[in-house]
Formats: sequence, C-alpha cells, structure tokens
Amino acid sequence: EIMNLPNRNVIGCIGLEATPVKESLRTEAIAWRSQFANNLHHQAKEEMASFAEYMKEVCLKLDRQVSDLDDVREVMSVLRTIREKESEIDMMIGPIEDKYALLRNYDVYVEKTELESLGELRVSWKKVREAGAASSDKLSELQGGFKTGLKKAVKAFVYDAQEFRTNFVENGPMVQGLAPMDAADRLSEYKRLFAERKR
Repeated sequence: EIMNLPNRNVIGCIGLEATPVKESLRTEAIAWRSQFANNLHHQAKEEMASFAEYMKEVCLKLDRQVSDLDDVREVMSVLRTIREKESEIDMMIGPIEDKYALLRNYDVYVEKTELESLGELRVSWKKVREAGAASSDKLSELQGGFKTGLKKAVKAFVYDAQEFRTNFVENGPMVQGLAPMDAADRLSEYKRLFAERKR
C-alpha cells in the first residue's frame, strides 16, 4: 500500500520526493510485522504448553490408584474441576488455534512439532474427558466397599468417643478428692489422648 503512493508530489513550486519516506515506512512496517509475529508466536506457544501441562496433570491425577477416602476426595475434586472447566476449555483451545492460523496466513515459520501439538489439543482434551468418565465409573464400583468401610470407621469412632468420655468423667482431672498436681497430670494426659483422636 505504501509502495503504491507516488514517488514525487509537486505542489505549486515545491516538489516533494517521497521515495526515502516510503522506504523508511516500508522498513518499519516489515519490522513491526516481524516483531508482532514473534510476540504472537511466543504467546501462542506458551498458552499451548500451559494447556498441555494442565492436561498432563489432570490425567496423572485421574490415573492414581484409589485406595482410601482421601484418594476418592482428590479424584472427585478433579472430576468436579473437569465438569466446571468443560466450556472454558473449548474457549481456551479456540484462541490458540486462531493464533496459529494467523501465523500461517502470514507465512511465519512454525516448527512441525508445534503444529502436531496443536492438532493434538482437542484429542488430548477428549482423552481427559474419557479418563474422567472411566474414573467416575471406577469410583461407582468402589463406592460400596468405601461405604461399608466408612460405616465401620464411624461406628468405631462413636464407640471410642463414648469410651473416652466415660473414662474422662470417671478417671479425669475432675474426680473428687484428687490432689491438684495429680489433676494437672491427668489433664495433660487426657489432652494428649484427645489430640491423638483429633488427628
């Protein structure tokens, strides 16, 4: 567009030579385009790497062995995050793809591995959703065993709490006729026992 402007303009008795200005503007435009392309490429590459790392972390969390309630809680948290971010993920992939399309339109060199990674973004997201569904099914299968274990643990806790309370009332620091030092010792002992149960 700049190069299509006339090289010389005559206004009355003044003649303006535009060639040096045109060359300078053309050089600046090329430099600006190159810098913009580099910045866009860097930003797109970082976003894609961040997204790929997020997918990898989620897959690792979903693939972990579920052996206790803490593992169940962790997997459930990941599944909840996947459901919440499902619409966001599509909005994250689209702009990354758009940036790479813009780079291709302006013939900016992009490594083949980057383009392959770009093509795998939607596939990896699909794999994460499938892994989430498989983990959800696995949790459903394990639910009965954990429920039984939880009921047993709650019964044992209730029994232990009742025993602790009865023992505290009968043998604790508030027993009639107990010396102050003995009461302080018993109080310290029951505090320690309570702290163990609290964990």
